[in-house]
Amino acid sequence: VRRETFVNTEARLIGVCGNERGVGTTHIAVVIAKELADMGKKVAYVSVRRDNTEGCKIFPKRDKSADFSFFEGIFEDDIAHILNRGYDSVIVDFGKTEEELPLQLYGCDTKIVVVQNNIIKGGRIEKFLTYHCGSINENGWLILVNLADNTETDEVKNLCRKIGIRADCKGIGEKKLKN
Repeated sequence: VRRETFVNTEARLIGVCGNERGVGTTHIAVVIAKELADMGKKVAYVSVRRDNTEGCKIFPKRDKSADFSFFEGIFEDDIAHILNRGYDSVIVDFGKTEEELPLQLYGCDTKIVVVQNNIIKGGRIEKFLTYHCGSINENGWLILVNLADNTETDEVKNLCRKIGIRADCKGIGEKKLKN
C-alpha cells in the first residue's frame, strides 16, 4: 500500500493476520474495529479476498446495529479505494498467512500477527516466527497471543527473544475476549 496515492492519508491502517487458520484473526480484527468505533472513530472493517476464492462470508450482510462499516471479499489492491472514503481507521483482516506475508500488510501503520500458544497450535509458532523474523522486526509490529494465560504469553515472549525478534508481544486472555 503506497500512502502517497491516497486522498485520505490521515486514516490509520491496521493490518491483522494469523499464523494459521483458527487462531482468532477475524475475531481480533472485529474487536479492534468495535473498540475504535466505540471511541467515536469512523471505522471500516475489511476482509481480504484470497486468490480467486469467494472471499470471506462471515458477514454476508451489513449489520445495521454495528458502529462501523463491513467490506468483505475485497482484493488487496482495492484497499486504497476504502481509505479514500474518509475513515479514521481501516482494519484489514488478511486472515491466515501463507508462506509470505501479504505485501499490503507492510504498508499498514500497525501490523498485528495473531498466534495461539496452546497444545494444538503452539508447536507451529516457532517455525512461523523464525521464517518471518526479518519482517516482524520492523517498526509497527505486534505479536498478539490470543486466548493466552500469562504462562503461554511468557513462552512466546521468550521464544521471540531467543529468535531475536524485538517486536512487542502481548497476550489476551479468554476473559477479555468475552467482555
